[in-house]
Amino acid sequence: MKAIKITILLILAFITVFGQQGCSADEKKQKPESGNDVTDTVTKADENKSGNDSLVNETESSDVQSKPIKINTDQFKKLVFNYDENPDKWVFEGDMPTIIDFYADWCKPCKMIAPTLEKLQEKYKGKIRVYKINTDENPGLSQYFQIQGIPALLFIPMEGQPQMASGALPEADFEKAIKEVMKVQ
Repeated sequence: MKAIKITILLILAFITVFGQQGCSADEKKQKPESGNDVTDTVTKADENKSGNDSLVNETESSDVQSKPIKINTDQFKKLVFNYDENPDKWVFEGDMPTIIDFYADWCKPCKMIAPTLEKLQEKYKGKIRVYKINTDENPGLSQYFQIQGIPALLFIPMEGQPQMASGALPEADFEKAIKEVMKVQ
């Protein structure tokens, strides 16, 4: 009987430790491992240019975006939704359905979904945009959307309200959201 209890406790401990599919904001931050930084997989705006303007021009003129683009709060307000100007209603600023990936460099589940987002960006090239927002670098935006755990994903259709999901979603769930929420075929 004692052996059964110990076995059950070990199984529960294993599930508790390894069953987590997201990172909470309270989790101790760790330095990213060299070469595994999630930002290695995104395109950044040229920091020597005028920041927002170069990114806005790049994303608006390019319907064939091939990789997710890392943006900050100011860029989010220009490209996606300016919550300062429209505090009471959602007004989408984009020109095609968009996925926003709220992530952190130290979050393992965030790193796990990065290749899936790249694959989907390539598959739906010219039909969707994928932006990445580092929650550590943009705490105000994270607070606005009340993000408690990451990865958090905002699926934005051209018309209607966006929908938020959290955790390391399987590719099939991304596909379902792209088709059903974002209305992209």
